[in-house]
Amino acid sequence: MNSQRHMSKTEQRQMRHLNLLRKGGLFQPQPEELVSARANNTADLKKAYHLVYETFLEQKFILPNTAEIRIRPWELTPETATFVSRTATDVVGVFSSIIDTDDLGLPSDKSFRLELDKLRAEDSVLCEMSNQAVAPKYRHTSVSTELMQCVFAEAWHNDVTDLLCAISPKQINFFTLMGFEQVGDIKSYSDVVFDPVALMRLCDIQNRWTYEDLNSGGFNTFWKRFFITENPYMAVTPLWNDMARAYFANPENISSLIAGCEDQIEAFAPHVHSALTERTGVDFEHMFTRESRESFFSI
Repeated sequence: MNSQRHMSKTEQRQMRHLNLLRKGGLFQPQPEELVSARANNTADLKKAYHLVYETFLEQKFILPNTAEIRIRPWELTPETATFVSRTATDVVGVFSSIIDTDDLGLPSDKSFRLELDKLRAEDSVLCEMSNQAVAPKYRHTSVSTELMQCVFAEAWHNDVTDLLCAISPKQINFFTLMGFEQVGDIKSYSDVVFDPVALMRLCDIQNRWTYEDLNSGGFNTFWKRFFITENPYMAVTPLWNDMARAYFANPENISSLIAGCEDQIEAFAPHVHSALTERTGVDFEHMFTRESRESFFSI
């Protein structure tokens, strides 16, 4: 009760909203049949990107493709961590964490390059939360918030300063509740279909809750516990990162991951092919010539 009396009216309103979400199950333990982890094998990654494809196709964010998975340049590098919630046989939730790099940048550069470059000019270390997809059966459970903890732990361990996310305008209130702020105006995320998004930013993640009293019971205390002190994925993230580096160091794994996705890979810009070739040792620059296509897929 004492902590409630010391909270501002704004914080009290936020706590009421948060408590409603908690009662609705959004921050309860995930369903017992599920396990959340970083996808570090071809089978889980393909299932993850198939779920992303199905979800985005359902929402009319993308157009159909023959492979029925969604692969972009970032999905082919160890700097992108894709987290899944899965049953014994199926992936039912996906969130990815994409660390900003000089050669590939971030997915949101397509729509928000000016805004992101301003942050880069401030020496910010950026990470974008992407590939958000949850199977219909689990959309009213804590799958999304569980995967959000995975993304935050990945960003934290990579010394990220700003966690970013391009979201539907309908989600702005929820992300604002978590402490995110909108950057720039609402824009379309796609030049193929109209996909309005807002770019949201959670800044200074390394320090923003450091001095909050964990025993106060206040609004910010909840988020510090959720993202940091009671985040179960903080301890396992370094191991997952080591496993990812080992996976992407093997060209055979990359070959199996992109098999069937030739049309998507071929559409990458030339500088992206060059960057991926340099990073992976796979000849993306020439893999679509008649001579190299056969040799690449025989790895």
